[in-house]
Amino acid sequence: MKEFDPQREARVWQRVKDQAYEKPAPQQNDNLPMLIMEQLQLSVAYLQLARQMPGKEGAVFVRLAREAKAQAVCLKGILILMTGQNSEMGTAQQQISPTDVMLRRCYGKELRLLKTYESRRTDPEYGPVFERMAGRGREHCCTLLELIGGLGRK
Repeated sequence: MKEFDPQREARVWQRVKDQAYEKPAPQQNDNLPMLIMEQLQLSVAYLQLARQMPGKEGAVFVRLAREAKAQAVCLKGILILMTGQNSEMGTAQQQISPTDVMLRRCYGKELRLLKTYESRRTDPEYGPVFERMAGRGREHCCTLLELIGGLGRK
């Protein structure tokens, strides 16, 4: 039988105890400002598309713009809670392009945001929020594809 070393045992237990009480790493807010700006850019693009496409389609784009802006405000709330600072949301500029080009850009941006939100669903504090935002992103992607498909009929 091996000899018992009380000092070695104490060191092992100290490491175990230290690991048990380690604080979780703070959540990264590294790309939240970029996500906020992308949501604001989508909102502006959707409002421009609403002006280019009157009627039923225009109303859909107004709704999409409102929801994109709400997503940006939600992300800003997360950023404030994470950093304790109230940062201003800038104004998003969008170049006016042909409708089909704008629709493609919006769809691509929605897909990138969706991927980001889905990757953050396991966040211990904001996971359910990112899950909800991912769901809205999936809805936006479907809506955009319906609108793009409808353009082919006209």
